[in-house]
Amino acid sequence: MVDSMVDELDWQEARRRADILSKLPDRPCDAEVRAAMNALAISRATLFRWLKRFRQDERTSTLLPGRRGPTAGMQPFDRERYEQPTFPFVIEAAR
Repeated sequence: MVDSMVDELDWQEARRRADILSKLPDRPCDAEVRAAMNALAISRATLFRWLKRFRQDERTSTLLPGRRGPTAGMQPFDRERYEQPTFPFVIEAAR
């Protein structure tokens, strides 16, 4: 039940983002950019990253909040497997 509530909240947030971004013209002026940044509480770089993604795909789902942390099914790094082997010699510098 909690999961469906979180999903609904995420969808509402994506719709809010899409509503704000869809109102921006192709070449927004500085005041329009600032207004959108303030409404979304994001940086200028994030605004343009979202705007690019939204305009390329034109689906609200592209604006769903991302999940933090490792991706499901991701395996932790096995340091021993990738350690460099030690060699019993020293590489001499060219003279």
